[in-house]
Amino acid sequence: MEPVLARLDLIEVERPRPGSRGLQKRARFIPRLQEPLTQLDFIVDGTSVLQRVLSVDLPLPYGLNGSQFVSVADLAWPEPSALSLQQLLGALERGADWDLLEPGRLPLYGCPECGDLYCGALTVAVTREVDPDDGRELVRWTDLRCEDAHTPAEEMPDLSSAGSFTFDAAQYDSTLRSALRLMEDLTQDEQQAEAAWKARRRPRGRLRRLLAPRSR
Repeated sequence: MEPVLARLDLIEVERPRPGSRGLQKRARFIPRLQEPLTQLDFIVDGTSVLQRVLSVDLPLPYGLNGSQFVSVADLAWPEPSALSLQQLLGALERGADWDLLEPGRLPLYGCPECGDLYCGALTVAVTREVDPDDGRELVRWTDLRCEDAHTPAEEMPDLSSAGSFTFDAAQYDSTLRSALRLMEDLTQDEQQAEAAWKARRRPRGRLRRLLAPRSR
């Protein structure tokens, strides 16, 4: 039986603004970080994966607050986002930050402040296989979970009703590579902006040191 294929899209939406000092520091030389922040949300067949999860009727004490999760494809932090997209593409091994997850599992959404698993994340098992009927490569997302670093997986709420998805690998890869190029371009722009900002500050720093009163 031929699998029913889902379509993956990444759509830019606003995300909560964290209070991290790192973001505030970067905003000094990256004007776009002073504006509303955005993320690329994972959209499957027209519906956000996060919203699918949030619609699951969970028993107490669980109840997932949507504001606590941000996509790992986060335009506020393009360099780590590029790494996350490479991992979802299978082009890069999972980072050490996520070694507490079972093999084959990757985060789709994490903490808006730090992205650390200890704060919780929405994760999925990602596999690739070839359809034996037509030789087409497929990507499967299965077993959505809300996980953290200190609660056994079997004690976390069952999110299976949010769905599992099978994608045509060509469409899936094209979507993620487009987002990856965006993150790489933003990373390069930020590096150039930071270098220019530091270069402008050096003369002022030397002048302040020259004009500062010397202690006797």
